[in-house]
Amino acid sequence: MQITEIRMFVCDEPRLKATLSLILGGVFVVKGVKIIDGRQGMFVAMPSRKTDGGFEDICHPVTAEFREQIEDEVFREYARVTHVPFETIQARRRRNSSHSDRHEGDSGDSEDGPAASRPDPVRPQGSPPDGSRFGAERDSRPRGDRLGSEQQRPDH
Repeated sequence: MQITEIRMFVCDEPRLKATLSLILGGVFVVKGVKIIDGRQGMFVAMPSRKTDGGFEDICHPVTAEFREQIEDEVFREYARVTHVPFETIQARRRRNSSHSDRHEGDSGDSEDGPAASRPDPVRPQGSPPDGSRFGAERDSRPRGDRLGSEQQRPDH
């Protein structure tokens, strides 16, 4: 998958370095990506939502290769926009981020928990090991009850 555009907004905060949107293949946008300077170095955090146990990625790369591609291109763009040498950013970059990162607070602060508590990088968090329905639960209500009478469509 080609990253066709990165729209970056540099932040003036100690740990949250930038927020950005990625345009993939010229047809799909991922908003809410962040560059965070955590305790173990800088990393790219995918969009996430708060859960009872912390944060959970909304979307993330399925393969380590695509995660590496995203990180490389995002850090190159950050270097270009901020005029910081890419080598300086590379030296500050965290190398063990092949997983979804946990966050604390809305400022993008990082909590680097043990690897065992991190989601599986190969399949979406919460999905069954066999990949069936990617963790979605089937709605057993009759179709008319799900859509509401004004939205009900005839079955063909």
